[in-house]
Amino acid sequence: MKRPSADHRSVGSRQRGGFVLILVLVLISAMALAVHTFSSLALGDLVAGTNGLQQVRRRHLAESAIEFAAVSIVNNQPAALAQPQQLQFADGSVGRFLLLQGLSAGGDKPAYGLQNECSKLNLHTLSFRLSRKKQSRDRLLALPGMTPVIADSIIDWIDEDHDESEFGAEASWYLTRSPPVYPANRPLRTLSELLQVRGMTPELLWGEDANGNGILDPEEDDGDATAPADNADGILDAGLSQWLTLQSAESGLGPDGAAGIWLNGDDPFVLFDEVQREFGTETARFVVAARLNGIQWQDEVNGGQSTDPEIRRLERLEEVRERIRAQLGMSGQNVERFPRGERGGIVIASPGLFRFRSLLDLFGGTVRAMVEGKDRVLKSPWPADAATIERMLPRLQQVFRLHREISNPGRVNINTAAVPVLMTIPGITRAMAEAIHRGQPDQQGKVAADQQVVGWLLRRGIVTPAELRQMAPFITTGGDVYSGIAVGLIKGEPSAALIHFVVDVSRQTERIASFQDLPVASAERLRLSWKKD
Repeated sequence: MKRPSADHRSVGSRQRGGFVLILVLVLISAMALAVHTFSSLALGDLVAGTNGLQQVRRRHLAESAIEFAAVSIVNNQPAALAQPQQLQFADGSVGRFLLLQGLSAGGDKPAYGLQNECSKLNLHTLSFRLSRKKQSRDRLLALPGMTPVIADSIIDWIDEDHDESEFGAEASWYLTRSPPVYPANRPLRTLSELLQVRGMTPELLWGEDANGNGILDPEEDDGDATAPADNADGILDAGLSQWLTLQSAESGLGPDGAAGIWLNGDDPFVLFDEVQREFGTETARFVVAARLNGIQWQDEVNGGQSTDPEIRRLERLEEVRERIRAQLGMSGQNVERFPRGERGGIVIASPGLFRFRSLLDLFGGTVRAMVEGKDRVLKSPWPADAATIERMLPRLQQVFRLHREISNPGRVNINTAAVPVLMTIPGITRAMAEAIHRGQPDQQGKVAADQQVVGWLLRRGIVTPAELRQMAPFITTGGDVYSGIAVGLIKGEPSAALIHFVVDVSRQTERIASFQDLPVASAERLRLSWKKD
C-alpha cells in the first residue's frame, strides 16, 4: 500500500485547523452576543427599576402634598399652599411637591394653591320645594349652554317626587330609552351621573376634556383632526363641569370648635336663654319674637316673599301644610303638646314657623309682639347699614348657626367664583356679577380683613341692604372643602406625578373626600420648573 506523502498530510492538517479556528470564532461571537444581550437586559432592568423607583418617589411626593394641604387648611395657613416644598432623599436626589388649582390654563403659568369648591354651584343646594323649583331652574339656566329641558330634567332626576317639571322628565320618559333607566330621585354621587339626564351630552358636561382628566391633551387641542372637537386655542374648555360641584360645604362650628346658638332650633325657651346670656334681654326678645311672628323690613314690604302670584300661592300652601303637620305632630313640632310658658314677658305657645334664612335677616328688621301684655314693635339691635353689618357680622357668625348639622352644603363664595357661577345667585344682575368679579381679592394667600364678610358688597355700593338680604342665603366668603392637583417632581427628571383630590375640613376632623390618579405628564408641558415662578 502506498503511504500518503508528507505534503498531503500537511494539507489535511491545515484544513482541520482552519475549521477549528472558524468554530472558535463562532463560539466567541456567540458568547459575546450573549454577554451583550445579558448586559443590555440587565441595563434595561436597571433603568426600568430606577424609573420605577423614581415614579414611586414622585407619587409619594404628591401624596405628601395632599397631607400638607390638609394640615395647612386646618391651621389657617393658606399662604403655605402656594409655596413648593423641597426635600432630599438618602441617595442625594432632590424632590419637590406642590399644589395647583387646576391644569386647564393651557400655556399660562400654573395657578398655585387650591380651589375653594364654593367657587362653584353645588347642585345639592338647589331647593326642590314647589315654590322654589322655578328659582332652581333659573339658577341652572344662568350657566353657559344650559337649556330649560336639561335644567328641569336635572331637578327631576334629583328630587324625591315623581312629578315632571314643566320641561323635565321622570320615569315615563326614561323607561322608553334604550337601554331603559330609572331616575335616581336622590342626590347625585358623581357629576358623571348627569350624562343619564335627558338632554345632557358629554360635550356639554365635559367640553373639550373628553377623558375628564383635567389636562389639555394633544387630541383636545387639534381642532377637528381627532375627536373630540375643539377650537385648538391652547386652553381647556371643561364645559359645565368647571362650574358645578357636589362637595362644597361650610362648617357649622365656631372658631373654638363648639356649635353656636341654633337660631332655627325647636325650643324657643332655650333660644331666649342663650341669646340673653350673650346679648341681653332686648335682643333675646327680638330674636324669639321673630321666630314666633316673623320679621318685617322697611325696605322690603313683602318680608322677602316672592311677588309672583303663583309662587306666593305655593308658599302659602306650604306654610299651611307646615302648620297642619306641626299640629298633627308630624314635623317634630307638635303645637298642641308644646309647653306654654313665658320668657322676658313674651308668651311662648309654639316653636314658631319663621326660620332665619341667613344672618342678614337679623339686621334692620322689626317685629310686632305682645310683651308683658302690651302690643309692642321690637326693633333689631343692629341697623342694616354697611358699617354695622361689617362690624357685627363676624361676631354673629361666631355666635349663631342656622342649621342643625355640623356641616352644611356650601353657598357660592363671592370672593372666588367666576361670573357664570355668580350669575346663579338669585336676585343678581349681570352688572352686579361683573362688579363683584372686578372687586374680588387676590386669590393667592389670605383674604383681606375688609372682605371676609359679604358686607363688602354694601361698602362698595354694588348692592343695597334689601338686595344683599335677598342674596344672603346663597352667598358666602368662606367654604371648607378644597380641590386641587397634587404634583410630585424629582430634579433632573422630565415627568411629574399628578393626583386630583378634594379635602373636606367642614367637620370636626378633616377627610380626603376624593382621590384620583391622573396620567403622568411632562413637567415642561405643565410649565413647572425649579425656579420660583
